[in-house]
Amino acid sequence: MSLFFRKNSLDSSKCVSLLERLQERIRVLRKKRLILVKQSRDDVARLLQRGQDADAATRVEIVFREENLASVYEFMEQCCQLAINGRKTLKSNKDCSLEVKEAIHSLIYATARCGELQELQKIRDIFQSTYGPEYINAILELKPECAVNAQVIQKLSSRPPSSDVKLNLLKGIALEYKIEWNYQRAFTASSKIKELPVNVIQKLSSRPPSSDVKLNLLKGIALEYKIEWNYQRAFTASSKIKELPVNEPKAPSVKNRIRIGR
Repeated sequence: MSLFFRKNSLDSSKCVSLLERLQERIRVLRKKRLILVKQSRDDVARLLQRGQDADAATRVEIVFREENLASVYEFMEQCCQLAINGRKTLKSNKDCSLEVKEAIHSLIYATARCGELQELQKIRDIFQSTYGPEYINAILELKPECAVNAQVIQKLSSRPPSSDVKLNLLKGIALEYKIEWNYQRAFTASSKIKELPVNVIQKLSSRPPSSDVKLNLLKGIALEYKIEWNYQRAFTASSKIKELPVNEPKAPSVKNRIRIGR
């Protein structure tokens, strides 16, 4: 089924009226969000001044979320205006421009993440009654035929910010509030963590050692204890090493057993 298969006639006048109310509502809420952003940045700045870097790094995640939501609200306000300007094309899928389509799809996608905007839910209901639940689900699930703005998807994501994003936010706040902050000292630990994963994962792996690793260990032991050991003869058939059980190494025969003197 096409995403634009219409089941009922779309009430464009009611839709436009809701869009205008939503636009006004977003303006009010965006101002409140910006106040929260300012307060959160003030809190982070105070923590940096006190040297509480770990607490500042945690608190800056709130700044990240609030700034993203304020940015989405600004974009949604523009979406409302685009949809209002394209009111004549709302009833016609063929004449609906990609710009208007992106605006409507982005607004519908945001309904699940912006519960405080009641008008948004009502707009979604209008489009659901017109095109069916398949239309809404395709947008919410980001099917290929939908046109949700990529920035809206990113900024409404529930994923926490990365270490680099948090560090850049903290550096920006320190610069804004003229705080002498040694971020290199504060994040020495985090930089070390980035260097470790490959080696740590390898060393903590439950996988048995490879034939080459086992051979190198045996050569090292033979060298340490000054044992004349012909490893080339002993390991001609390298496949035999792989066949040995990990936790049940084959015991050497009495004939070939080596006695290590004190």
